[in-house]
Amino acid sequence: MAESLFFGVMERDLNPFFLFDSRGKAIYLNQSAELLLGYANPNVFFALAERYAASNAAFEMRFEIMVFQSFSFYALMSAKENDLFGLRLYHIPAAVSKIGGAETTPANLRAIIDANVAIFRNKSKIEVRTVCDRALAPGRIDQNGFSRLIGKALESFAASDEPLTIALRAQHGGENDAIVGRNRMFIKLVIVGSRRKELFDRQIEEFAASLCACVRLSRDEIILDIPSL
Repeated sequence: MAESLFFGVMERDLNPFFLFDSRGKAIYLNQSAELLLGYANPNVFFALAERYAASNAAFEMRFEIMVFQSFSFYALMSAKENDLFGLRLYHIPAAVSKIGGAETTPANLRAIIDANVAIFRNKSKIEVRTVCDRALAPGRIDQNGFSRLIGKALESFAASDEPLTIALRAQHGGENDAIVGRNRMFIKLVIVGSRRKELFDRQIEEFAASLCACVRLSRDEIILDIPSL
């Protein structure tokens, strides 16, 4: 039953998923991947899967803006197991497809974080140490969305019995010039503490999705990769 449910969800997923053998033959495509093949050569997708799945049984997440006619993606995940290569592409939602466009404004990310930290400290009395990359310049981002995401992420650590650490740095995507529309800056934000409440996970994921961000949640850590300009 679990396997049937998994494949049912995968088949209907809006994000294309490809599974190739070592010769580049497609073994499985979900509906979104089949649709995408009408707009691009399948060899392009096998090349991506093979290029980034560097080691056996490895999962590699990459942030690249990829455009195939009317389809736009902001990230890919590649995987390899024995002679099989997997590739999943992540759509830029239509409502926020203009990352850095009219929906966004220049933002001092450190100031937004500091404001949310002050509120969190006042409520929880937990100390927070923030480490910010000096090379991080103001970027264009949905300020309200970013503030909501930070606030909820901090709230999930309200029961932490040790100080929190927030690390903020810039990284760049867009290395595959053959299919990338333009180089983008990504913000990597890591929050580390203890006794994180999973009760807020769904809201954190929803706020992250509104920013086209990738989020990884664990018991004592939140990792966010957020696209900006």
